[in-house]
Amino acid sequence: MKKQILLITCSYDRTCDFLIKKYPDVNFFRYNTDMIDSYNLLITENDTLIESNRHKIEIEKNCLSILYRKPAYQNLKGIISPEYWDFCNKENLTIAEGIAESFTGSIVTGK
Repeated sequence: MKKQILLITCSYDRTCDFLIKKYPDVNFFRYNTDMIDSYNLLITENDTLIESNRHKIEIEKNCLSILYRKPAYQNLKGIISPEYWDFCNKENLTIAEGIAESFTGSIVTGK
């Protein structure tokens, strides 16, 4: 599998849209934190796998670098009870931060 750049962002981040269009030969994997239910995540002691319905990335095996730019909360209305929203949103961002912090390669932040 080709090396990829992981974009940890949100679905409405137009800067990442721009980068993906501007560099069509770059293999980006976009992880939108506000759509966490669209991904399967598998975290083991050897690697972290993030999989969408069309793509997957294995962080240790084929991630060249990470751009941690604009994480956002998912709209949980109608999915779970409101009393759990704060907890779920904090856990969601903790996962994204943990992926970035445990990566041993190049990380660019644009918060």
